[in-house]
Amino acid sequence: MLFKRGFLSLIFFSFCYAEISSDYAQTLYTILQSQYNIYKIHSTTLFSRVGELRGLQLPNGLWVNESFGFLSHQSTDHILKVKESYNDLILGLDTSFDVIGGKVFLGGSFNAIVADERTRLYQNTQESYSTTAYLSYLGDSQLFFDVYAKYFYNAGEYTFQNSPIASKIQSLNSHNFLLGADIGQRFALMFSISQSFIFWEPSLQIYTGYLPRQVFYLPSGVSGRMAHQIPFALDLRVAFGKEFNSKYLGDIKGGISFGYDNRIGGNIAIGDGTSSQGLSAKSDMRLGLFLESDFVYNKNFRFFFRSESSFFGDLNIVYKASLGFRFSFGKILQQSLKKANDLNWQDESLQ
Repeated sequence: MLFKRGFLSLIFFSFCYAEISSDYAQTLYTILQSQYNIYKIHSTTLFSRVGELRGLQLPNGLWVNESFGFLSHQSTDHILKVKESYNDLILGLDTSFDVIGGKVFLGGSFNAIVADERTRLYQNTQESYSTTAYLSYLGDSQLFFDVYAKYFYNAGEYTFQNSPIASKIQSLNSHNFLLGADIGQRFALMFSISQSFIFWEPSLQIYTGYLPRQVFYLPSGVSGRMAHQIPFALDLRVAFGKEFNSKYLGDIKGGISFGYDNRIGGNIAIGDGTSSQGLSAKSDMRLGLFLESDFVYNKNFRFFFRSESSFFGDLNIVYKASLGFRFSFGKILQQSLKKANDLNWQDESLQ
């Protein structure tokens, strides 16, 4: 039996290493590289998660955001083409208080992601759970920024198709961290007789974190290892839209984004204990389009919609859509109401 396993392992590696683009080698590389996909799903900007925060009359907020989307990782000489669908449910709670020139929000959230990853050689069902703490500032001049820290846990199960190596692997469970910061400013484009106005809104998101070392073993004795990594990524956005401040309270905006990741995976080595070969992490850039809208129903309820798509990168969001609502409660802040009523968006200093 030992001789048979060794012989099969030798046959496998003679085939795998003879041609780096072989199915087996591609499978090992792709499984490890795709660990970055869940990290990417978790890196959602604040205002895409929690909805519009301006003009709140009540200090506390309970919010819910349900997202679904599709990711695609393009194939290369070493990586299989990956198609991934996912659902992301987020529940959050925050409180706010006035400061000079604006309002500060302190909050936290919990979210659960279920993803289904498919290639022509394997399928992966993955679950991820996270907790997030955030601090945000929204100025009277509509300057905003926030910082957030997130811990998330991943659990995956891989089922191989048309492969003599293995039928199923339950592994690659991991504890991960993400740190992010957003900053942006809304500027009125022109004067308006009414309180509603057309605006443009540049923003920047920067995030990093920690993804641990990953190791798994196949029954044949083949192993795959990916080094731990500290990724860095940014998302630059420019939006144009209209803010409504009359009978209808809310806004609608759309724009273009530019994304950059210094790596979309870690450095990988595969081997059988006697020989090995590796694949280095690579960077990625992409362009995207997005559309967002908010609607304030009354002092207690407001709703929001988000959608986006990216392209030209190796790792793209084929499509993502989010629906959410915020329920506000607590004692009415008289000072906040006075600020909101006195705010004159026609003042040139605010534009």
